[in-house]
Amino acid sequence: MNSPCAPTSCRDFRSLLGKQLLGAQAILPAWAQDRAIPANRATVTSGLRFDNRSIFGSAVSPKAGLNLRITDYYGIRIDL
Repeated sequence: MNSPCAPTSCRDFRSLLGKQLLGAQAILPAWAQDRAIPANRATVTSGLRFDNRSIFGSAVSPKAGLNLRITDYYGIRIDL
């Protein structure tokens, strides 16, 4: 099977992927989410996720969303 990249350029990625598949990577996630209903047909959702990975380091991922119910059958959802 031919590789799409030279062996030296993919070697590090392959070893990291192999460690992750074999379970050698430690992952510590934590998250919080809240939902508010400011109006009869509107819902606001906000959240925050923190990941601490032993190989790649830490990352924070925010989330925000707005749901507007236009009618009983149709709505609009906006996610950021």
